[in-house]
Amino acid sequence: MSDDTVAAYRERIDAAVAAGDLGTAAMGCEDLAYDLLDSGSTEAGISALREAVAHLRTLGPDHGWTAGFIEGTTVRVYGRLATLLAPSPEALPIAEELVRAITSGRAHPMDTAEALALCARVATACGTLDEARTAARRAVRQAESVCFHELSRQAEQGLADRLRAAGRTAEADQWAARAAHRLDDHVPGHTHLWDTRFTDDGRIVPAPLHERHGGPDYDAFPGHQPGAAFTN
Repeated sequence: MSDDTVAAYRERIDAAVAAGDLGTAAMGCEDLAYDLLDSGSTEAGISALREAVAHLRTLGPDHGWTAGFIEGTTVRVYGRLATLLAPSPEALPIAEELVRAITSGRAHPMDTAEALALCARVATACGTLDEARTAARRAVRQAESVCFHELSRQAEQGLADRLRAAGRTAEADQWAARAAHRLDDHVPGHTHLWDTRFTDDGRIVPAPLHERHGGPDYDAFPGHQPGAAFTN
């Protein structure tokens, strides 16, 4: 990545900070971080992510932006930083801070599910077994509430792998079985959100069987599938 490109990013970020626009500054740092990471400058990329986190901390939940913009940035920035730092001791506190930041603001339930799933992933990588188990349960509860079944599966399978590595085979088998169950799209008694409809009087009801399908077409919206915050 050329010095001129970095300088252009810095000019944009510094101008936003000078104007008191910390949301734009955080997004600028995020863009800079991704380009640095893509070019192989890992330490510089992590530094830019830390700067973005600092701006988001100062901005806080009462940021004044349209709901969703800052929350989405928060999930991506904290999530990428925590993932890069894992399994260092610093990673899990950052992931836990992400959950607090998201749950204290105006985040969409799907952003909350992403944050909790990220925390579960990091806790599985570098937390104690109790921390990993608690984080996985929270992640599954929230993910299932918004039909992010793939996030549930990731959390359950990750914990199963960690338990198996620790010699807890019986418990690992239980969590692995739950994860495998998520692959079955037709869970008895469960109606996916995308298979519901609003009635004329505002009620939400299951759609007729002939109108249901296997799930949303995430391929049509690159970057918006469950777990996107882990890789973007």
